[in-house]
Amino acid sequence: MNFSFSRLLTPETTGLDHLGTLADLISESVDHLGQLMGADQTSAEQIETRLGTLETTASTTHMALMTSLRSAFITPLPREDLYTLSSWMSLVVGHVATTGFVIRSTQQVKLTGDAMDLLEVLGQQARLTQRACSQLQEFNDLEETWLEMTRLSRRCERLVTAWVLQDVEESMPRAYRGRREIAHSLEKTLNAWRQMIVHLGGVLVRES
Repeated sequence: MNFSFSRLLTPETTGLDHLGTLADLISESVDHLGQLMGADQTSAEQIETRLGTLETTASTTHMALMTSLRSAFITPLPREDLYTLSSWMSLVVGHVATTGFVIRSTQQVKLTGDAMDLLEVLGQQARLTQRACSQLQEFNDLEETWLEMTRLSRRCERLVTAWVLQDVEESMPRAYRGRREIAHSLEKTLNAWRQMIVHLGGVLVRES
C-alpha cells in the first residue's frame, strides 16, 4: 500500500457530513411538528412515533460524529466546535420530539394563531441551519446566514411569549395549562437552538 502524505494532511470531512445530517433531522422534525398540530388523534400517534425515531437517529448521528473525530487526523474545524455544534443540534431534535409528546399528552393538536406563526418561523430557521452547515468552510457566506438565524431566534422567542399571553386572555384554565406546557417545551427547543447559533458565531469570529 502506497503511503500518501498529502492524504494524511487532508481534512476529514465526516464530521461536517454528520452536522449536515443533523440539520436535515431538525428540518424533518419541525415539519412533523407542524403536521402534528393539525392532525387527528390517529395521525398524531403516528407522527409522534416518527418524531421519536428522528430523536433516536439524532443521538446515533451525534455518537457517530464523536467516533469520527477520535479517528480523524485533521478536521476542517476544531474537534471541540464540531462536537459542541453536534450536541446542540441533537438536543434541538430531542426537544422538538418532546414537544410532540406534550401536544399529544395534553390533546392540544389543533393550534392556531401565534403557534402556527411560530412553526412557520421554525421552518425557516431549520432551512437556515441546513444552509449554515453547508457553509462551514465558506465563512463570508456563513456570516450572512448566521445574522439571519440570530434575527429569527429573537422573533421565535417573541412569538412564544405572544402566544402564551394571548392564551391567558382566551383559554379556559385546563386548556391554558396544557398550552403552557407546550410553550415550556418550545422554549427549551429555542434555547438549545440559540446556544447552537451562539457557538456558530464563536466559530465565525475565531476561524474567519
